[in-house]
Amino acid sequence: MKSLGALCFLITITTVLNASPDIIPIKDGFAGHARTTHYWDCCKPSCAWNYETFQIKAVDSSYGFTAASFSGGVDNSGCCRCILMSFTGQLQGKKLLAQITNTGGELYENHFDIQVPGGGVGYFNLGCQRQWDAPEDGWGIRYGGVQSEEECVELPEPLRDSCKFRWSFLEGVENPDVDFVQVECPEELSILTNCIPDDTI
Repeated sequence: MKSLGALCFLITITTVLNASPDIIPIKDGFAGHARTTHYWDCCKPSCAWNYETFQIKAVDSSYGFTAASFSGGVDNSGCCRCILMSFTGQLQGKKLLAQITNTGGELYENHFDIQVPGGGVGYFNLGCQRQWDAPEDGWGIRYGGVQSEEECVELPEPLRDSCKFRWSFLEGVENPDVDFVQVECPEELSILTNCIPDDTI
């Protein structure tokens, strides 16, 4: 239990990003169709272990951060890379440009677990409890988080606006599917994390 405390770190809000980056696909990069889920466990992402100054800030816009697995289970092959997700179904036409900052043993093949405050603490439930004095199972339900935009008031004030992303941008649609392609990371994201893909160093 003591070691988990070292995983947890302060997450702050950044302003909405106004600049629109040039979207440049990576030749022979990751691409395909994927499922999405959402989480927020207040813990240091697995991709951060090699980056001492790495940090995550909650981004209240169509840019963001995600855990990912392309092979199923723990998969660090995508660390620091950026993915352009094009939503299908009810959210057809919406896009999310996200940097991969984490992975996880509970992820399936081609699975993005989007980081959204109030999105559910999942397996690692102690991070938000220690950082924000959250309930044992986080805000809302442990797997799924808060169930309405109104419940975002249960979160600490600095996280509330980003909690509303699930309704303001995702329109309350739970776990939408996406088509995805790997793209060059815009400076607007990498400057927040100092996380640079190995193949661009």
